Amino acid sequence: MEHIVTKGTKKWVLKYIAMSDYKGTIGRYNTKGDAVKAARKYTEETNNPSRIEMVKELEKGSNLVAKVSYKRATNEKPGKYVFFGWAAE
Repeated sequence: MEHIVTKGTKKWVLKYIAMSDYKGTIGRYNTKGDAVKAARKYTEETNNPSRIEMVKELEKGSNLVAKVSYKRATNEKPGKYVFFGWAAE
């Protein structure tokens, strides 16, 4: 595991993300009104539903605080497993 340390104070800001199930992220906005305008415009143009999500993000830097990766055991060997199941009627 790798810890990622960022120096200094961290300031959190509120963001509004306009999203669609079909397109993904439509845009990121500082105000709810701007996000609603963008989502409404997208929905009117495409007839696809959209939604607004409210999230907190760091003003500067990354939200990433650690990375965890798989560490193989010294005696672990690569292999292939086949599982069989038995079903009753």
